[in-house]
Amino acid sequence: MDQLLSLLSTLAHSVTSLQSSITSINAKLDSHTQAIADIPKHLPLDSISEIKRRADMIESTVIRIRNDVEGRDYKEHLTSLQIALHDTRESLLSGLPASPRNLQQAGY
Repeated sequence: MDQLLSLLSTLAHSVTSLQSSITSINAKLDSHTQAIADIPKHLPLDSISEIKRRADMIESTVIRIRNDVEGRDYKEHLTSLQIALHDTRESLLSGLPASPRNLQQAGY
């Protein structure tokens, strides 16, 4: 009999908790429904035209950039950049008196 009362008590507690959760979810749903209802139903035609015009401009720019990049060989430019970076690194390292490289060259 005690087990049955314990189970009924646990069940009652679970039902109360479930009811509280459902009430909370219902309140959130009502809030979201109201927020959606507050959104304008239709955008003005001018706004839609402006958005489409801007999207077309962006697409056109992307196509031009893609065509420009596809038509060029950047290997020479990247090789020159790599050499310049290497030379700069070497120059910086040789100018540091206590760099590990200079210590190694000096025999330390």
